[in-house]
Amino acid sequence: MSSAPSTVLLARRRELARRRGRRRRTVALGVVATLALLAGGWWVATGPPARVASVSVSGYQRPDRAVLERTLLLVARSGTVLQPPVDRMRLAATRFPWVEDVVVSRDWPRGLAVVVVEARAAALAVPTSGPRVLVSESGRVLGPAPDPPPALPRVRVPGAAPAVGSRLSGAPVRAALAFSAVLEPQIAGRVRALREEGGALYARLAGGPELRLGLPEDLEAKARALDVVLGQLSAADERAASYIDLSVPTRPAAGGLGATAGGTDDGTEGDGSRTLQESSHG
Repeated sequence: MSSAPSTVLLARRRELARRRGRRRRTVALGVVATLALLAGGWWVATGPPARVASVSVSGYQRPDRAVLERTLLLVARSGTVLQPPVDRMRLAATRFPWVEDVVVSRDWPRGLAVVVVEARAAALAVPTSGPRVLVSESGRVLGPAPDPPPALPRVRVPGAAPAVGSRLSGAPVRAALAFSAVLEPQIAGRVRALREEGGALYARLAGGPELRLGLPEDLEAKARALDVVLGQLSAADERAASYIDLSVPTRPAAGGLGATAGGTDDGTEGDGSRTLQESSHG
């Protein structure tokens, strides 16, 4: 009588063991499948399917364009299309003097598109010795100036001609470049010998008077004041003036317009300087 219950109990235990075995196998297979999917995803994301095959460059037509493209492709292959090495690409590109910045985007399926923000020549640096060079607003030397030179402000630089790709240092040079950058283009092209003397900035206008800019501050206001002054002076007065004083931009003055013994009703002072219409900072 006792053998029948024992047989049933044994069968039940065997069935439970089989179920546990099936669950273990199911879990193990699930783990293996998950790992396989993860490995496959990793291979797709980092392996040959995601490797950068090409880099296209737009916005840049300099003679070294082909070198720039090869450089960017070489750096791009250190990443993938899914994870492009944008910072490394930007660093490599901006080593080219005429590249100000780059914008990188994906060009599916396996390419990257690079749009170059090209640097702009803001001034012509005239060294004490050596050839004149083009300089960007940030002070970077872009390359030798063409002949004839473009209509750009000319900034005096002490010493030998700076190397291409280097940056001009020193507060006076930076201030001179900052002043050049805010001038109206037709005026900027006439500025010559922009320099620092005794802590103050000076320049001269081609075919016109000396510019006295004073301390290297309020440069945008001084640029606006120069525009106002030139708008008020006749061509004859501009040729006759010995200087234009912009050191106080709200009270610009032109000097050497015919000295008199005392002030006159038209604003001409006894030394021949004329205070012109005030220029607002706003």
